[in-house]
Amino acid sequence: MLIVFNGTGTGCSATQALPCRLFGRYDPIDIVALISSRVGTMAEPTMPAPGRIFISYRREDTDFPAGWLYERLADHFDGGQVFKDVDSIQLGDDFVEVITTAVGSCDVLLAVIGDRWLTISDEDGKRRLDNSDDFVRLEIEAALARHVRVIPILVDGARIPRAEELPDSLAGLVRRQALELSPTRFAADTNRLLTVLDRTLVEVHAQTAAKNAPGITALPAEPPPVPEPPPVPEPPVPEPPVPKPPVPERPMPGPKPKAAAPPPAPPPLVPSKQRSAPRRPLARWWLVAAALSAVLLLVAFMLRPQPSVTVPSPGGASVADVVVLLQRAGLEAKVTRGPSDTVATGKLIRTAPSAGAKVQRGTQVTLFVSSGPQVTPLPPGTTKLTVGFVDRFAVSKDNPGSLLKDFHPILFPNPTTGRPQGLDVDLAKALGKKLDVAFTFEGVEHFTHSLSDVKNRHVDIGMSVLRDRPEGREDVDYIDYLKPGMVLLVPKGNPGRLQSLQDLCGRTVVRPIEMPAGSVIDQSHQCEENGEPAITVVSCPKIGGFEPDRGEGVPLEDCPTGRDPLRLVIDGWANAAVLDLPVAERLMETSTVAGRLEIARPHVEAGPYGIAIRKGDRQVRDALQSALQAIIADGTYGRILARWHLQRLAVRTATVNRGP
Repeated sequence: MLIVFNGTGTGCSATQALPCRLFGRYDPIDIVALISSRVGTMAEPTMPAPGRIFISYRREDTDFPAGWLYERLADHFDGGQVFKDVDSIQLGDDFVEVITTAVGSCDVLLAVIGDRWLTISDEDGKRRLDNSDDFVRLEIEAALARHVRVIPILVDGARIPRAEELPDSLAGLVRRQALELSPTRFAADTNRLLTVLDRTLVEVHAQTAAKNAPGITALPAEPPPVPEPPPVPEPPVPEPPVPKPPVPERPMPGPKPKAAAPPPAPPPLVPSKQRSAPRRPLARWWLVAAALSAVLLLVAFMLRPQPSVTVPSPGGASVADVVVLLQRAGLEAKVTRGPSDTVATGKLIRTAPSAGAKVQRGTQVTLFVSSGPQVTPLPPGTTKLTVGFVDRFAVSKDNPGSLLKDFHPILFPNPTTGRPQGLDVDLAKALGKKLDVAFTFEGVEHFTHSLSDVKNRHVDIGMSVLRDRPEGREDVDYIDYLKPGMVLLVPKGNPGRLQSLQDLCGRTVVRPIEMPAGSVIDQSHQCEENGEPAITVVSCPKIGGFEPDRGEGVPLEDCPTGRDPLRLVIDGWANAAVLDLPVAERLMETSTVAGRLEIARPHVEAGPYGIAIRKGDRQVRDALQSALQAIIADGTYGRILARWHLQRLAVRTATVNRGP
């Protein structure tokens, strides 16, 4: 710390005799300052020093970081010491002169540099830094020309430019030590900057004072020793006579005569040099008291009640941005993670104190951040789960000409290895990772056996285009994981002009057995209520002992042997085919289907896809449901759906038996 004081140049007064002997010609106030400085710094950053700071930045590049920095500096320094913009330029003013004057009147220039600082261009596509009238260039040029201290502030991962990337007039910027300002270290970085600024402004202030007043010097760290002044002669004091030798006559006050050889006589009882000794303890106590007072004042300043601030509202900001908001408000942030069934992993749950609360500056605000839902464990000893599945349409068996082959992208065989792949496989792997078990896929003999194999414990769970429907809930529970919807495929050009489900009245609709008729059944009943013919439903292929929709009260017709549902529509035997939306969209990408069929406007409702668990296996069901919710919360579920282009069909939460 540098102390600047005014020297009198005329020596010390009588009342300052002892302080002068100890410290030279220093004012007592400066002596107290020196002693206080020896106590040590009580807090970082140091107390603000007088001086001016200019913040140079580009709005398009670092508007927000410059604003945060300005607020932090304005809190520390006097508001008039920090300049963020040259917005006061009036019409007709020479802006070059105004900027040069503004920068020249400052002691420090902070050049805020973002990742676009070098490359931002004007409306003509030219780099702004190459324009000699560019404000940012003018600001830094003026600072370098006037030897103002320039500190580059790097934000958003920016780096110091290389000399060849800058105009020649800005080459000096390359040699300036920079400070990286990070949102995650905002308080620490700005405290470091404040320490540098305080020291810089003190040095500049001292240098300016020394130039303007020749009598002003800097107080040295250790005052040089001052020789003892000669004793001041005192008036004679009567002494009692002594026999021998006689006491010589004492001189009158005035200039001290030349010393003669001392006679062989005892020294005076009270030498004049010792008569001023009683003053020393008093002066020392005065110095100690002054130093203690200075320390107490500093401590009192540090412990003074802090002004109250309002905890800012986080809104929809990320946790990192909320930390910055709190630091800008003068508050400390502490992040604590915990489970949440409703808030996504990594998202803010709440703050304590809550937003809007009035607290003292420096108060710690706890951010409670979601670590995702808590996963329910599987039964003890469970190391794997077997998934029963089918990955091909039944009509494709022994029918190489079938247009319906597999359930791509939901579940389909790898063309090289034959192993199952698709959405269901990826989801099973993600669930297994959460539950710390392995999922193994085991093909079932026929789609119609999918639920019975789960019920009879041949497999642990069932997947692959299984719909959460009322007819299946008697034997299994469904954990719903996708909302695929269904569509109608009609001949190219839609010759039947099917614009709504009502247009199906009196017509024939065909479906593969793996996919339900869904709301087509309800529409058939509505047709009859309106006095129109019902909708005839055909399920392909025909399987002995399996009669879907038999109890639905709609006209049924057997599927011709060996016929493909799509070919029945192409040939005009049926008016439309019902198919799951993801499978239909995939088929429309193939040349064999795209040129013959199209997806009609009406959509059919049939319930979500579900993971089937045997009724009564509650612990397995709850574990799978919690694991699905966990991968939804941490984003794994969304990434898997994005891989298969199925994001729009996602569920928001993992539910059980929420189908129609």
